[in-house]
Amino acid sequence: MLFRSEAFGTVDELNSIIGMILAHNIPDEINSCLNLIQHHLFDLGGELCIPGHTALDEPYISFLENTLDKLNEDLPNLKEFILPSGGHATSVCHLARTVCRRAEGR
Repeated sequence: MLFRSEAFGTVDELNSIIGMILAHNIPDEINSCLNLIQHHLFDLGGELCIPGHTALDEPYISFLENTLDKLNEDLPNLKEFILPSGGHATSVCHLARTVCRRAEGR
């Protein structure tokens, strides 16, 4: 049960950090996407609290993968690691990324 409570606590933390990103002036497309992701994370938290309950399924995974593909299609290929830095919104995005990794592990 400890890992389950760690998981929904971390998902809740991630949702809060995404809220911090949304407090910045970001493009409308990203704002809408993150807002939808926040709703899905809220559903995921409920799913984790109720053993055997499923709130998120394959269409949600496809949505995330398709959204990432669309957002990344115009970016150049990475040739080196990116150090977590930049402006405040960018730094909060890096924080969200690391908390998301922890949530995945839980």
